[in-house]
Amino acid sequence: VKKKGKALLSKVGVGKKDKKKVEDKHIKAMDSDIAPEPFTMNGKSHTLTFEKDEIYMSSDKGILTRKLSKFRAYVDKNKDQYDGKGTGIVNDLIKLETENESVKKELSNSKRLVDNRNNNKAKRIDEAQKRFDKLGIDIHNFGEKYKLNDLFDKVLII
Repeated sequence: VKKKGKALLSKVGVGKKDKKKVEDKHIKAMDSDIAPEPFTMNGKSHTLTFEKDEIYMSSDKGILTRKLSKFRAYVDKNKDQYDGKGTGIVNDLIKLETENESVKKELSNSKRLVDNRNNNKAKRIDEAQKRFDKLGIDIHNFGEKYKLNDLFDKVLII
């Protein structure tokens, strides 16, 4: 009875085997060994993903490099809209851009490693994953600091 019950439950999507299949599909769908990084900006949910050697940020999916640079250019031209915080926002965006490029490079390099005895691919991927997670935290903290909930071309006024 126990065996038949497990078999029946696995057919309807309950059980240990299905969880592993879902995780495997998720990893393959992302074309990466790097797990997505969920975070919030001022209460709005976003996710960082690493696909085709680029870091993407969504809810409104876009390449993070472009979002950061466009947002920085906008704020730089419209500093007066930010109650004296424009310069701080620009400086923090420059830091995020630098961190983003560094993390992107590390993720790309870890993805290209080949498993062998001389190089521990799993360890390098884990290190890259930690830096990716930290990038999500840093973007979250940036959003909280300036009460922003996204990086838009047409920016929210603080």
